[in-house]
Formats: sequence, structure tokens, C-alpha cells
Amino acid sequence: MKLITYRKPNSAILTGVVVQERILDISAWIAALPVSVDTHRHTAAAGIRPAACGILRWLQSGSEAIAALQRHVQSALENPAVQWDLLKDVQLYAPVPRPGKIIGVGRNYADHAKETGVAPFEHPRIIFKAASSVTAPGAPVPRPTLVTKLDFEVELAVVIGGYGKNVLEEDALSLVAGYTILNDLSAREFQLDTTP
Repeated sequence: MKLITYRKPNSAILTGVVVQERILDISAWIAALPVSVDTHRHTAAAGIRPAACGILRWLQSGSEAIAALQRHVQSALENPAVQWDLLKDVQLYAPVPRPGKIIGVGRNYADHAKETGVAPFEHPRIIFKAASSVTAPGAPVPRPTLVTKLDFEVELAVVIGGYGKNVLEEDALSLVAGYTILNDLSAREFQLDTTP
């Protein structure tokens, strides 16, 4: 399934499932989902509320929400009265506009490390990005005045759909809810250049 966050002209931000060139609006369906026990525990510990809507709310509804959404989409496909939006008529946003966190792994591809003139790390280098850095597909990204070495990398982003800690390697994929494309921008002069 391909899930998106989008807006129709003169509408609020919506959540949808793309089927060919059509979109099934699942915003109300997601808002009605109960959140999982894990979500209640984690959000209460952090002093925040669960997401009220959108893909983040769907992710916070637990693993059963994936199968439930598949059933919901299948039911819509079988019902000729269901209204669909057209992909060509909407504005797309990031699928998860404000994720809980964004974690990257630096220089984990030997070929890319070679391309940038540095050696791969012996151990993974963890990079955190602010959730506020997420923007819509195709949206302009303003370059800060002091940044002269703006670089980009197209990344495969893994969307984690559950809570985990000390997860065994063989269980890791059970927490993956999906994948998306991420354009990772870096200010190379602050990342790589050093001064004595």
C-alpha cells in the first residue's frame, strides 16, 4: 500500500491510500482508530498525547492497524459509491510530516564514503535530524546564508511503526511499517571541514 499525506484545493490536510492514480481518503477512518497500549504507555511517559490524526496516528494504533487498513481499502474498492480523489489534483506533503524522530547512519555505504573522499566508519555513526526539518516533496529548501557547500543525498527511509528497545536482529523487520524516499541535505562545511 502507498500511504500519503495530501491536500485538495480548499481542504484540510488529509491522509490517503493511493490505488493507481486515485486516492482513498482515510482521514476519518484513522482518526477513529484506538491507539495501542504501547502508545498510551510511551506517550504518557513522555508527557505528550497520542497523535490525533494522520499516518502517525495509524502507526500508533498497533500492528493490527495494517491488516485493518487493508480490509478497509478492499471494502472501498468493492463499493462503487465510495468517492475517490485524483492524484493529479492534490498537493503532496511528507507522508509523516512530523515524525517522532529521524535517525540516520553516516557513511554506511563504502562507495559513498569513497566518493566524498573519506573512509567508511568502522562502527556506525548515528545522525539525528530535527523533525521540523521535514518538508513536502518538491518544496523549495532555503539555503542559510552561511552555507556554501550544500549537498544532498537520496536515501531510503525506513518508517518504524512500533516501539522497540534492544531488538534482536532477527526481530527488527517486525517493527518496520514501510519505506519512503528521503532527500537528506547537509551543510558539508559544518560536517566535514575542520579548523586548527
